[in-house]
Amino acid sequence: MRTLLRYSVPLSLVTVFVLLATIALDKPGYYYDEVIHIPVAMRALGDCEVDAAVTSEIGCFPLMQTLGYVGAVKAWLAAPIIAAFGTNVWSVRLPPILIGALTLAILWSFARRELGVTWAALLLLLLAGDPVLLNHARLDWGPQMIALLLRVTSLVAVVRWLQTGRAHWLALVCASFLVGVVDKVSFVWVIGAWVAAVATVMGPMAWGRLRAGAPWQPLLAAITLALFAWALATLVRRAAGLDILGDAQTLTWSGQLAKVWNLYAGTFSGLSVIGWVFGAAVPTTAAFNVLLLAQLAAAVVLLAWCRPWTPARRLLALLTAATVYLLLAIALTRQVGGSHHLFTLWPMPTLHLVTLVAVAAQHLGTERGRGMVLRSTIAIAGIAAGGALLAWNVAMDLRYADIWRNDRDFQPLFDPAITKLGTRLDELAPDRVISADWGLHQPLVTLAGRERAPRYREWTWRLIDASDNLGRDDVQRAIARDVTGKRVAFVLHGEGYTTFAGAHARLAALLAATHPCHTNEEGFANAAGRTIYTIVLADYASCRRAMPATR
Repeated sequence: MRTLLRYSVPLSLVTVFVLLATIALDKPGYYYDEVIHIPVAMRALGDCEVDAAVTSEIGCFPLMQTLGYVGAVKAWLAAPIIAAFGTNVWSVRLPPILIGALTLAILWSFARRELGVTWAALLLLLLAGDPVLLNHARLDWGPQMIALLLRVTSLVAVVRWLQTGRAHWLALVCASFLVGVVDKVSFVWVIGAWVAAVATVMGPMAWGRLRAGAPWQPLLAAITLALFAWALATLVRRAAGLDILGDAQTLTWSGQLAKVWNLYAGTFSGLSVIGWVFGAAVPTTAAFNVLLLAQLAAAVVLLAWCRPWTPARRLLALLTAATVYLLLAIALTRQVGGSHHLFTLWPMPTLHLVTLVAVAAQHLGTERGRGMVLRSTIAIAGIAAGGALLAWNVAMDLRYADIWRNDRDFQPLFDPAITKLGTRLDELAPDRVISADWGLHQPLVTLAGRERAPRYREWTWRLIDASDNLGRDDVQRAIARDVTGKRVAFVLHGEGYTTFAGAHARLAALLAATHPCHTNEEGFANAAGRTIYTIVLADYASCRRAMPATR
């Protein structure tokens, strides 16, 4: 009974998070990058005919996907779930939410050990209803939830290793780092930030732990460092050359910092994802930027003024340095361009704030020592900031719950009508479904499931690259394989909603070059009455060659 009461508060708060995150879980419709791992997972299960975004594989077992800087870790974890439950909204969207719930539980356990039960409960209260986590866990298009779990796990393991010197904690740090890089190369931000923070704040202690753990701990660290160097030389170099937004080479440093400032404000205001999904203005404020800078400055002053350093103050110093280094790593990366990048900072701002207030409140009311006024001021201001943050979260959660249940004004790439489009394609039962515009293939494969997935093909890039040269060998081979002699459903967004301009013209040119027996086009409207999808059913199977005239 005492154990149940002890865990009732954290269990209740984690349950609240899961319930909020699963409200109207079928909305929005599957987004391309959210489910890009599903076809990859099918290939991991041995479905080698599935067209998936795989850039490196052994046989047909996927290793890396999409441009070569995102690994197949999420696909590997999704594969047994798909094998057991198929592809549906629960098997696709619930696992990242549960990973988020597990991360919250780890954070609570960590804070309880380091700061005490009260501060752990406060931390969980602020994080469980945080709309930043709710929105990213719901869609997880980064992917971000696996990275979040590894980020928090590695932080906890670093702290515990510094405290105890135990080899299993160092092994957990190294494993988290390596899996994190394979999951997505941007995890190098986290690795660099954690290592730099340890070197800055507890360098001699860390060196002493390594020496005391000889020979195995230094060997483990050396192997991890060598693998990390390989990742820098391959994966990171490959990603560094990308410029998806097209501004990496044109922005000045002041422009870059302004971009990151605005992204931070939009992300940590909590509704940037909803604004992106619906294409509507959402409330954002730079107050979160100011709060982070203020709490970092307050932590530096407090640590410089108050002595001696207690274990909690050492933790605060480590979190302060880690947050600063992580923020700098993100800000100095030219390719940063979305809330999924700034989410890499989560949960550091809130964890740092709660730790700062807990340290400032140490011994208040029991002693009159140096820095009492400073500590009292920081504690009171921090508690006020925490209360304001909680109130903001509640207000945003109410809007979050309402908008998923009722709003119909989705951006085309997120429209729930994609589910009905998938149903219509099942009714047509073509031999091939070919996506001629970006944003459709991965969601449609997910909706089709493993049995029908091999029928689907992504031709967006093939048609763009071919331009006016449809006679290219690769295009002709694709036509022979997927078009000739088959009933083909070409799918693209409706006029005015295409992702890439010219999609309809490219499809028209393809049809003119391949001469289907006959075609039938139908528009497909969403719940708001907008024709956002087009299906062109081209029959290449019923053709009869003209017979020579007989006398």
